[in-house]
Amino acid sequence: MTVTTTPVPDPPSRPLAAEPTPALLRQYAEILAELRERGVVRTSNAPLGDYAEHIALQVYGGTLAPNSAKSYDLVASDGQHVQVKARTVSPTTSPSAVFSVFRSFEFDTAALIVLDARTYDLKWARELSPDDVREASRWSSHVNGHLLQIRKAEKLGTDVTDKFAPEFGATAPASAPVSAKEHP
Repeated sequence: MTVTTTPVPDPPSRPLAAEPTPALLRQYAEILAELRERGVVRTSNAPLGDYAEHIALQVYGGTLAPNSAKSYDLVASDGQHVQVKARTVSPTTSPSAVFSVFRSFEFDTAALIVLDARTYDLKWARELSPDDVREASRWSSHVNGHLLQIRKAEKLGTDVTDKFAPEFGATAPASAPVSAKEHP
């Protein structure tokens, strides 16, 4: 399911093209610092993962797990351990693109969030059980874990795009398709 949002026109030019690289990196660091102050991100890493955890916390309530917690990112208000995975996609994203690695399955629900790479608008969100993830993913000794393709995940579990859409300032389509394999 795709969320209905206002289309973002292609920028007519590259407004930052003339900026020196050190100035851009300084601005990026300042933006991350501001996002940390706002509680949107917790680290100085690329913001996608922290942002997804922040959004999931708004949806599920509860508390974020410490960054060192193994296998889950938050404990929802109902006590469930939620593993949050997010990925940006664009028209050029490979059909074999994957979420970040699953190294263990000691969680109750995996919340998978896919965002538009250009706008960070929500494309879809799904909840999967650990068994869904394990069965649909492939083991990779290179990363010592399981890799789940985005295109496979989009068809699994429960579509929860409508639960996440308000956090992105969007609304889900009224006639959203529902997966045949639903989980409570």
